Amino acid sequence: MAQFEITVDEGILPALFGGGEGLKSLVEQVLNQVLALQVTQALKAGHWERTDERIGYRNGYRDRESKKIA
Repeated sequence: MAQFEITVDEGILPALFGGGEGLKSLVEQVLNQVLALQVTQALKAGHWERTDERIGYRNGYRDRESKKIA
């Protein structure tokens, strides 16, 4: 099983224990880091890295504001 090293923004921890959107933000950060690592492993290359072993390309991304679902 793979081991992951996850980093969490300091601002999330007070919100996590104080209620509100803290848990959502924590889960979002963890999942994004895991998915980014999986893409790197699948492509056999990191962002902007050019290697002979590279087997594909990744699209870019941009920050988006989340939409509230009613």
